[in-house]
Amino acid sequence: MATPEVHTYHCACTSLLLATTTALPSLPRRATSLDRATILPLHSDAHPPPATIPHTTPLSMTPDRRVTTIRREDGFEKRILWRCGRCHVVVGYELDPSHFETATAGEGGEAGEGSSAAHEAGVARVLYILPGWVQSTEHMASGKKISEQGAVLEAAQLGVAAWE
Repeated sequence: MATPEVHTYHCACTSLLLATTTALPSLPRRATSLDRATILPLHSDAHPPPATIPHTTPLSMTPDRRVTTIRREDGFEKRILWRCGRCHVVVGYELDPSHFETATAGEGGEAGEGSSAAHEAGVARVLYILPGWVQSTEHMASGKKISEQGAVLEAAQLGVAAWE
């Protein structure tokens, strides 16, 4: 069995953010959202995937302790923001487990148990990577720089990402 190629991605500040066996440009984007975030599946540490299934490891990324509520055209969305561990810029988010609560929460379960209930119910954990702040190691090594202004401009142009 061949060893899968590992792709690494960095923040605009050059901090190593994540390693994955799937290239980010090949992943689908969130179509129902204005942010066009890349949908990156994660696996729980308790149930690591087999070697044949794509795998992602967040490295220097930290989730916020508080949930951020975003107003959308179709309602509200609770997000847990993920930040660069070095410069603390928001590079992605995951949806709060309350979006995935199952009937078990209404049957005597705690509402705060959403994360474990979601994973037990088979809901895959997903990290949404925002466009503009994340660059591949190859892009960074080429000497091309992405600035704060450039990242904001690229994020504003739907479909243009810093890891091209």
